[in-house]
Amino acid sequence: MEARVTRRIKDSSVYYTIRWTDFLHLEKHRVNTSIPSEAGVFELYYLDHANTLHLIDRRGAYYGGLRHILREIADPDVRNAVVFFGRSEPHDRLYVRYSLIRSQPDMDDILYFFSIGSMPNPEPHQDSGRFAHIYVKEITPRSLYTLA
Repeated sequence: MEARVTRRIKDSSVYYTIRWTDFLHLEKHRVNTSIPSEAGVFELYYLDHANTLHLIDRRGAYYGGLRHILREIADPDVRNAVVFFGRSEPHDRLYVRYSLIRSQPDMDDILYFFSIGSMPNPEPHQDSGRFAHIYVKEITPRSLYTLA
């Protein structure tokens, strides 16, 4: 199944389903060869020494697409992960998962949903203003917290 966001609208509510990719080790070659240049949402994780993934941040990439922004984060020479996320995790321990999305307003709704409680000190995000209620269901191909 393709890693893509779908939605269903009922009355003044919207129901999004996010089908995530599997976790990918974030390195330049992989980004260049397997991540599309399409709009989408992504989550960046740090893998600790106990093989536990820790969510660092969740963002959207619209203009330029996922490949553009993830290439900059993955490049150890640029060190944009430090600038972009305000953290200094070793690049060789970064993982990402993503889902494609075609609509900027839908991306805004999803990022708003996630910004209201899933992470400490989330970056505030504004929803699209189109719906009274936003619901999100996530489908992931493997465990959220460990890589075995």
